[in-house]
Amino acid sequence: MAYIPDYFFYNAYVLTSISLPSTIKSIGKYAFSGCNQIKEIEIPPLVTRIEERTFDRCKSLTKVTIPNSVTFIGKCAFEYCISLKIISIPSCVDTIEKGAFYIDAVHWKKLLFHQNYRKLKYLFLTVAKC
Repeated sequence: MAYIPDYFFYNAYVLTSISLPSTIKSIGKYAFSGCNQIKEIEIPPLVTRIEERTFDRCKSLTKVTIPNSVTFIGKCAFEYCISLKIISIPSCVDTIEKGAFYIDAVHWKKLLFHQNYRKLKYLFLTVAKC
């Protein structure tokens, strides 16, 4: 399997963990949206984009590993991931779309950015929800 299609695990409430093969190159929109029990996700090293709402409403998600291959984080990709308090954004990411990490500004304990950002469409913590 080289990709995970749009909506593939959408609202899979009983899914508690997932191990993605390193051969995955693409993860579709809403692929894990609403998977409330997933606690950690390691995005494979060949993935270059985290699409719109890929992980939104994953309320138990505490850890996301984003590889240096990722250059794009889509609209509302991690919206309402209320257990995700710390995240490191790799220096290769040059586009973060509206509401990518939206919850509210007081939610975050630490956001680790690198200095190479060329294109941030919105300051994603202060915009209205998607």
